[in-house]
Amino acid sequence: MCLRLLYILLVIGLSGLNTSSVFAKKKQRQNSFDDKVEDTIQAYRRGENSGKKTWVLLNRMAKNYSKMSPAAISRVKAVQAQLLANNGYPILASLYSSESIIISNKPLDKVNTTTWKILAKASEDEPIEYVLDRLALKYMAMNENPRFFENDWNYYVASALLNKDKVMLAREYFRKLKMQDRFYLPAQYQIAIINIEHGAYTDAEARLKAILSSASQKVSSLSDEKKQTMINYAHMALARMYYEQKKFIRSAYHYRKIPKTSLLFYDSLFEQSWALFMSGRPKHALGSLYGAHSPYFRSVYNPESKILESMVYFWMCRYDEARNALADFAEQHAEAVDGLKSFLERQKLTPETTYQVFENLISDVSSASLGISRQVLKTAAERDAMLLIRNQYASVLEELNRVNTKGVFGMQKGTSVLTGRLEDLALNIRNELGGIYLKELRYLDEHFAELYTQAQFLYLELLMGQKEHLLGRELHADNKVRNVADIRKMKTWSEKTQSWMDDKFEYWWDEVGYQIIDVDPLCN
Repeated sequence: MCLRLLYILLVIGLSGLNTSSVFAKKKQRQNSFDDKVEDTIQAYRRGENSGKKTWVLLNRMAKNYSKMSPAAISRVKAVQAQLLANNGYPILASLYSSESIIISNKPLDKVNTTTWKILAKASEDEPIEYVLDRLALKYMAMNENPRFFENDWNYYVASALLNKDKVMLAREYFRKLKMQDRFYLPAQYQIAIINIEHGAYTDAEARLKAILSSASQKVSSLSDEKKQTMINYAHMALARMYYEQKKFIRSAYHYRKIPKTSLLFYDSLFEQSWALFMSGRPKHALGSLYGAHSPYFRSVYNPESKILESMVYFWMCRYDEARNALADFAEQHAEAVDGLKSFLERQKLTPETTYQVFENLISDVSSASLGISRQVLKTAAERDAMLLIRNQYASVLEELNRVNTKGVFGMQKGTSVLTGRLEDLALNIRNELGGIYLKELRYLDEHFAELYTQAQFLYLELLMGQKEHLLGRELHADNKVRNVADIRKMKTWSEKTQSWMDDKFEYWWDEVGYQIIDVDPLCN
């Protein structure tokens, strides 16, 4: 028994000695590679090695990560990130920088100063939210914010949380932004939207008006273009909020603040028609719809506009015009509405196949070849949720093309790893884009189905209304528009936003949105 115990102890001891020996050799190899890494980096820092030579040496060393310590791997990636940034590849630089920070496991250590600087610069030039979201969620509990991001880091944390549907926690991080911070204006907008969704209108109104204030605009470090974008979104949010609150004239006022240069202009033009109609100004509502139906927006697919036009005429007891507008809806849109539904059912779309539909749209494939109206596809492709990810995808493809064309330091050797990284990233974004596009198409399908139901109901109302009208009565008589005051100018509105153009109804760009359809109610 004693002999067996002694034997076991000897085996354990020998085994332990053997493991220790292997560990020591591995540590020795690590130290050897770590020293080479440090020597290479220091030679570059001292100017003894060029960036090109350093890039070649580090690429060779990167093949031996298994023989390096995490600290050395982090250092390699950090310098590679710097060299990529110097070569004009901000997306690749941000990928390598984020990996360097994560591997170091010391995000706020001074050794990561350069990598945070690279990320901050890249975030100003490229849409790299997919990189920053990962870092923000991983390091959201840090006692201080990373250098170069400073307090703006809270915006990235909040955005990452919002993408995870942690809305109320995201709002707390948005609230940490101060007026002097770069993302103060976008943060106020995000808080306002969250508050509107939760019925906190007073706070939402205050934050949206803060975006519009001259003090905020003056302090903001955003570019003039981005400031104007925030102003436009603030006006749009206020307009929609006031509409929900039945403050229709105030709603229309903010809709009319959206300039024609904005991507929001068409939506503001159409939606103000609702606000003007609900405020008791059907002539102005019809004028806005006239602009929305102009040839300038022929690529926009919006069947709701014809239903609204029919409704306005219906409540003015102008049944012929109402029926004509409804006929236009059926003629112009019914086929596309049915086509979208059958397309979604027939194709059994996945995110991958939906992306192919999107790519065919961008490639100008005809409606006949697509099997669905290009207008419908284009409308879904230009919704807000699609615009950011399309921008991300385009920026990745652009950088991939530059790597394939120019290489790094003029060399193509060793770029296969870089192109592989970008291709993988592009594939992930492409699948996400396809998923969002599919969701938008399904939303349109549901929305169109609702409109079709409304159109059928309105048609029945028209038939009954016209019958009652011929008998000297009116259907829903108490709610019909019998008198329309001859109001052309709106109280408190500026001259510029209501300098109504002539009534010749010619399509001139500077007149779009400045018409009044001068028709009177025909109610008994």
